[in-house]
Amino acid sequence: MYFRSLSKSILVYLLSIIIITNIFLGISNVKVLISDELIHYLYSTVEEFTKHSDKVVIAFSGGVDSSLLAKICKDLDKQVHLVTIGFANSHDIIFSKSISKLMGLSSRHIAFELKEDEFNDDSRYVMSKLDCDKLSHIENCNAFYQISKVIRNNNLGSSFFTANGFDELFCGYDRYRSIYCQGEESLLSFMKEIY
Repeated sequence: MYFRSLSKSILVYLLSIIIITNIFLGISNVKVLISDELIHYLYSTVEEFTKHSDKVVIAFSGGVDSSLLAKICKDLDKQVHLVTIGFANSHDIIFSKSISKLMGLSSRHIAFELKEDEFNDDSRYVMSKLDCDKLSHIENCNAFYQISKVIRNNNLGSSFFTANGFDELFCGYDRYRSIYCQGEESLLSFMKEIY
């Protein structure tokens, strides 16, 4: 089977795309497309990381990764809180609101609109603490700092979960999709290149 040749992280990523696509398309029998073993692996991994808390706060973009994490946490009967940051009327804010509504989680979704002056000051602060010049790392640290402030200001706890990473790992979804569409050999070659 093709899935067996992929690393676990790649496998979980592909699985998440399949599951979330089926959730939003209303296809109820996801098992037709993927094995019970893969579903179990994904759910048990999230369950392991969330086992010490009934409440879960998720950095939420409404994209595949964070939506899947939210869906699994909801299925595991966690009290799910979603936090989105973005500038007023940005795609991130608008899109995440529509996805949280589809998932039945809009009542526990904070879509925080950033103010440019405050954001610029916070960005300078975050960059002063980093010894890094990679833009994607700086962006992530800045986003996590902003999310942490929203969580603290809303008394949601002292930690949050993120499904961030796969898009950076593959240098963006579009690049990964184009390699994936070229077939298994191209995908495996790309994986060897980045590891």
